[in-house]
Amino acid sequence: MLRVTADSNVYISALNFGGVPEKLLDSARAGEIQLTVSDAILDEVSRVLADKSAYLVTGDRHLLKLGRFEATEIVSPAGLLAIMAQAG
Repeated sequence: MLRVTADSNVYISALNFGGVPEKLLDSARAGEIQLTVSDAILDEVSRVLADKSAYLVTGDRHLLKLGRFEATEIVSPAGLLAIMAQAG
């Protein structure tokens, strides 16, 4: 199996914008490639998400299972709409 290490910008782009970076992550979820990650990349992704977002909105059930990443809450689109309705 092909082993691939994606830079932090691939994760941030995939999580925020989708497109080709998301297709790469989908390939890993489907078992088509083995996606590896270093502590430095995880630290950078964490820093960027924590500095720019209170919520990470996703339909990815693997991310949703985490529930939270550092200070960022991981919710579905419907979950965010429910939070917004309660707030307002």
